[in-house]
Amino acid sequence: VAHAEIEYRARCWGLSPSMAATLGGMGGGVCQSYTTMAVCTFMTTVEVTRPKTFQSGQAPHPSTWQVARQVWQAHGIRGMYRGVNALALRSG
Repeated sequence: VAHAEIEYRARCWGLSPSMAATLGGMGGGVCQSYTTMAVCTFMTTVEVTRPKTFQSGQAPHPSTWQVARQVWQAHGIRGMYRGVNALALRSG
């Protein structure tokens, strides 16, 4: 949707079809990064960084959602989107 809207607006501004499509693709990639990749990146980071083994006598490791809540409380929305700017630049 973002790609089509950006391309349409670029064509209304008088840009060539190829330039409008390029801008639409770049804008669509950036929008996609900020709407979906943040959650995927966060979940992957949580799964990679937390310990995988459980030893008897220890408290169970926090779930992904518990870690998400801790990050949200400590860093707010910025903590959830850490690293997404690099993905947006790559996608754009």
